[in-house]
Amino acid sequence: MSTKGFEQHKREYLRGKLSKLKKEQIAFFNRIYVGIDEIPEDKMDFAACQIENTILKNEKGVL
Repeated sequence: MSTKGFEQHKREYLRGKLSKLKKEQIAFFNRIYVGIDEIPEDKMDFAACQIENTILKNEKGVL
């Protein structure tokens, strides 16, 4: 897979995970990162961790 293809795969992964958040959480994420298409590649892993942690907190009822 090319670098561009891998980057696009990461963005699709983030979109899928982001869709599991609440509307206000998605809006907050977009304010921080100016949307998934604007996230620099070196920030994608950190963004994915943030989203995954938020999903876990939502499932536990913390947020």
